[in-house]
Formats: sequence, C-alpha cells, structure tokens
Amino acid sequence: MGHFSMEISANPGSVPGGNQQEEVYVFEEVTETVDEIAVEDGRAVVRSTERIVKRQVYDDYPVVDAAGEPVMIDGVQAVHRVPRTAIERVPRYRNDVTARPGARLHAGWLAQDVKAALDDVGVDCGAWGLEDADDPDSKQWLRPDQMTAILWQALRETRLELAALRE
Repeated sequence: MGHFSMEISANPGSVPGGNQQEEVYVFEEVTETVDEIAVEDGRAVVRSTERIVKRQVYDDYPVVDAAGEPVMIDGVQAVHRVPRTAIERVPRYRNDVTARPGARLHAGWLAQDVKAALDDVGVDCGAWGLEDADDPDSKQWLRPDQMTAILWQALRETRLELAALRE
C-alpha cells in the first residue's frame, strides 16, 4: 500500500499543479411541464406541474454530399447532431503518492470540489467553510458528517431515477 497526500490551496486559481483546460459537454436549464395522474376519490385526475431540468445542448449540421449538394431523406435535408462542448479552465491538483510499508491509502474529498458541487445546486450548508469568512483565500475546511444527509438524499433521488428508467 502507499500513502496519499495532497497539497490544497484555498484559492483555485493558484492550485499547486496549476490549472488545465478541459473539454466539457454544455448543458442548459429548461422548464418542462409534466402531467401527473393521481387517483383521487375514485377518479383519475391529471395535474400539470413545471420543473426545471438540465438538458444537454446539441448542434445540428446540414449534411451534404461530396459535391456540396444537400442530402435529402423523404424530402427533408438530413442533419448531423453533435453534442456541444466548451473549454473550461479547471484546477489540477498535484497528488503525491509515496510507498510506506504497512500504511493504508486514505481517501477523501477536496474542499474546492465540494464547494463547486454545492454551488452548482445552490446549496449553502455547514459541510464546507472558510477558516476566515472575510478572507476568501483563507484555509478551507470540510465537515463530512454534515454531508451525510446530502449524500443520502442524492442516493434516494438516483434510486428513484433508476427505477423510473427501468419501467
């Protein structure tokens, strides 16, 4: 086994190991209306509800043949659908793994990653914080015990989504 250690900076712009550019898929938030049917007093009642969902963005490109003429299928020009991507700067963390006989490999979360995930879903909770709330470059900390409820809810939602996909 080896020993795992990591240098962590409170400022993602100055992460040891620097930043790297990464190609990521582009998503957008859209509001969709869903009809839900429930049986009430022996009657099937439909109710429309709105929810905001993230949806992957695609770009459609008209298909042409080698001569540049449109390729038509059933009177409609064929299109080629490609997932849209963007280049984002992401912090790169330097991992130092050193062999130590008899030592276990320890795993955990990076404060920057947890903060980014909480920000993505609009959650502000006691799982993440700064040593000095007035100094954004101060040391970051995590309270994994505070993440238990969040992780449990995420697991429940994932299981519901999986059950719906299996239907």
